[in-house]
Amino acid sequence: MPKNTIGEGPGFDFHLGTKDLPPGVARVELNGHFTVTYAEHFKTAVKQLLSDGIQCLELDCANLTYLDSPAISAIVALQKACEEAGAKMKIVNPRKLVRHILLCAHLDRSIDIGPALEKTGGPP
Repeated sequence: MPKNTIGEGPGFDFHLGTKDLPPGVARVELNGHFTVTYAEHFKTAVKQLLSDGIQCLELDCANLTYLDSPAISAIVALQKACEEAGAKMKIVNPRKLVRHILLCAHLDRSIDIGPALEKTGGPP
């Protein structure tokens, strides 16, 4: 899948996926452990996509193995920014552990969270 790296560091990176998406949809693929180290940069970089006039932001979590509370806060801030821009946000392909963390944080009240993949929380 063609990718444009938005941010990366030891143990975590995120890319803009561009293949097979309908117009107006942007998919950000998250890989590894999403922690406080990357939360601010992630939030800033992905908010920039909203200025491109997207209608739907998808966070693809198929290869995300863990996220902490600052990462959850960054996702909540992005959801609010999407709402203000008139866009929707979805979380797709979460692993069981990641989906469990998101549900425990009650993100399903404001964000569409897809069903869990069969992968567990270990390394991809």
